[in-house]
Amino acid sequence: MNLDRFHLSHWKDLSFEERLKALQDLEHHYAKEQGREPRNVESEKIPGLNYMGYYDPSQDIIKINEDHIKQDDFHYCCVETVIHEGRHAYQEDAIVGIVSHPDAGEVQKWKENAIAYKDKPYFMYRLQPLERDANDYANGQTYNLFQELEQRHGKNKGFKKYVKKYHIKDKEYAIEDAQDRFGEQYIQRIDEEIHKEYVKLVENEQVHYKINGIEFNPDRSVKESVKGRTSIPDAHRNAQVLLNEAKEERHQAQSLVLMKNMERDGGKER
Repeated sequence: MNLDRFHLSHWKDLSFEERLKALQDLEHHYAKEQGREPRNVESEKIPGLNYMGYYDPSQDIIKINEDHIKQDDFHYCCVETVIHEGRHAYQEDAIVGIVSHPDAGEVQKWKENAIAYKDKPYFMYRLQPLERDANDYANGQTYNLFQELEQRHGKNKGFKKYVKKYHIKDKEYAIEDAQDRFGEQYIQRIDEEIHKEYVKLVENEQVHYKINGIEFNPDRSVKESVKGRTSIPDAHRNAQVLLNEAKEERHQAQSLVLMKNMERDGGKER
């Protein structure tokens, strides 16, 4: 893939349509690396420059703030948004079993988080498993991409300020608030909070899968038949199957607690 287009010296000469095409090509590049189906990248008129974009899992579309694409100063945001939201697409595919993620425990956290997704407070949103992974992945990939471009084409104007604001300070602020709330073990505590909310929702049969606050159906059979996806065996699991899995996990956890209590009490069931 021709990544040179993303250096500011080239980006500033591209038309709006050419920029959008470059971002779509970028999504194809990362989708291939991740072994997943690429999503469509579209522009959307979003009020305010602070809103970069989002992934709509119900439509398989990555939306980018139209004003960011138009303005030269926001091209770092455009690139990172495509990578970040594409990572959410990967997470979705891992949750429903279309792609095989190497860490099953992490996928379980993503699945629980998709049911118990947090929009606020900000530190919970920023550091919950889905966003934590997407941010870490996108931060690293964006940094590496522009470091490579800088070696070939010269300094990336404004990139250091971008990294400081969106990579370093943003995470520092979230961590500071998380530590104030949960202490040094804030990641563990956040994941525990997500898990407790997940268990509560499962027990009440209020299971809705969301990424970016947008609901998606974990039964991918309809989309796959239309888009011709190649899925791994047993990928077409519907919401009821996932609900049953969650209930079984809860039952096993309760049984384990009961066994430990019986051992502590000399084998007598209370």
